[in-house]
Amino acid sequence: MVWHRVGNVPPENGRLHAEVEGRKISVISHRSKLYCLDSLCFHGGGPLGMGPIEDIEGISCLNCPWHNYKVTIEKGEKLYQSTTLDPVTKKLNPAGWKSVGQRQRTHRVEARADGVYVMLDLKGAIESDSLSFG
Repeated sequence: MVWHRVGNVPPENGRLHAEVEGRKISVISHRSKLYCLDSLCFHGGGPLGMGPIEDIEGISCLNCPWHNYKVTIEKGEKLYQSTTLDPVTKKLNPAGWKSVGQRQRTHRVEARADGVYVMLDLKGAIESDSLSFG
């Protein structure tokens, strides 16, 4: 496991995009904390790392600009709005946000005196793996 210096610490709500061992990653500064995940969306290779941050029930998510997928910046989980079926009216009603689990790979990141360092987390297979080298 190797730490890679990827640049200077981005300002609050700023981004840093880099390539580490051929993998495109994004470092995001949000609420005084750094997060790192694969830059390209697991779903269709969209520019997830450039998407706006949206809070969903207190969870910070990137909103993919291509297909509006919501991905948590901390764990890389894909969120969706669940529904229930009203047995009388047969209409679907919103039933809150749920996770389908991790779909976007996240990586270790830390700020040091001379910049931002990332350690790739490559354990197991994650859906974003196939698109992270695009």
